[in-house]
Amino acid sequence: MSNKLSLVTTLPTVLSWRQQMVEGIKQGNSVLGILPKGNVWSDYLTRFCCQGIVEMTGLWAEDVLLDPADKSIHLPLSIIRQQMDYDAPQGVELPSVQTFLQTTDLPDLIIISGLERLEAEVQQTWLDFLLLWQEAAHAIKSAEGRNMPCLLLFLPLEVDNLRLPQADTGLLVSWWWSLPTVLEVQLLCRLSEGGEMLELTGNEAWREAILAELVGNDLPLLDYLWDYVFEPPKKIIECLAHYARQRGWTQAKLESWGVPSLVQGSGVSRQLLRAPLAAHRSLWAEGLLSRTPERGVEVSLAALVVLKRLDQVKHRLWRAQSRLILPILDEWRLEICAALTQQYGREWVDWGPTPQTEEQKKQREQARLDPLTTEWGALKWALFRQPMPETERFLKQVTWAQKARNILAHYQLVSFETYEQLLMMKKDS
Repeated sequence: MSNKLSLVTTLPTVLSWRQQMVEGIKQGNSVLGILPKGNVWSDYLTRFCCQGIVEMTGLWAEDVLLDPADKSIHLPLSIIRQQMDYDAPQGVELPSVQTFLQTTDLPDLIIISGLERLEAEVQQTWLDFLLLWQEAAHAIKSAEGRNMPCLLLFLPLEVDNLRLPQADTGLLVSWWWSLPTVLEVQLLCRLSEGGEMLELTGNEAWREAILAELVGNDLPLLDYLWDYVFEPPKKIIECLAHYARQRGWTQAKLESWGVPSLVQGSGVSRQLLRAPLAAHRSLWAEGLLSRTPERGVEVSLAALVVLKRLDQVKHRLWRAQSRLILPILDEWRLEICAALTQQYGREWVDWGPTPQTEEQKKQREQARLDPLTTEWGALKWALFRQPMPETERFLKQVTWAQKARNILAHYQLVSFETYEQLLMMKKDS
């Protein structure tokens, strides 16, 4: 877990997400980062961003720690005054935000920590205060031409009835959305394996392919399935069901949240969105929806298992296997065709039966011009009709490879053991 936590912060989109906040603060904007429901991943990302922002901006920064037990917790300005050792001007009992900003020697950046520990009502108070701060800072900047201190807050979203601020002049709202990408999840798997990455083992390639398609960018699910990707589909489905139980996703809850209506095809939407739709934010916060540039918005596979949409699970497994195995099979086909051509010339393509249909005749003519275009079926028949000791091994390989290819071509799944055998036979060919 700790290895993956540190590695995820090296991914390009994650670094870009933090850099967006850095640039916003450098320009004098306050920043609100919104993440899914609190877990070890969101906690780590919050610390990563806060530390990096302070280091990269070089600003004077101070922390304000929110304690739910503080009797003044519903008075944001009072809490900041206390922790900033603010002395009010004479005759001013409780200043406005604008007065506070104009009369106080404040740090350049105030990091508000612990928002996720507060009750929803108090969270809303602090979010409303963020808008008051942004408006006051903008007014002073417009009038006096100087930047005011920025606030930096992170909110792991737990409830769906909060009035979340919208990005505005002086305020950047940054959602943990569309990151990491499917490609980066694959990279995260490879980095987590360790080593110099100069060579990829069959096990590593399988894990990358399966996890990148199954988890979207649900990082907790990636960690949960890490050691189960080599199991048969039935076992993987059982693991997904167990994960859903851990998250508290029952069929009744999913139906009440409207998840079944979102299950359409392989995804909800491929539309480019900067944040989850307002109607879907509670599902995103719960971990039920994720978006990647490659796949659009998709419902968590664990939820689909609860809803008995096992066809979706098998489809994503097939999608992963086909992307991994079909190129290997095609490379193998080309190697066999090249070996036959080197040994027998182009004449071997005519070993097969006489073409009967126009399509078969066209394929045969193409194969005479370029033997590498010979497909599995024609390749198998050519070897079958010209039995020789030196071609027997080719026939065995072609028969087995064609069977694996046909399994995938008919949207069926191959086992990890079959994949291992494929690699072994190809290596020995």
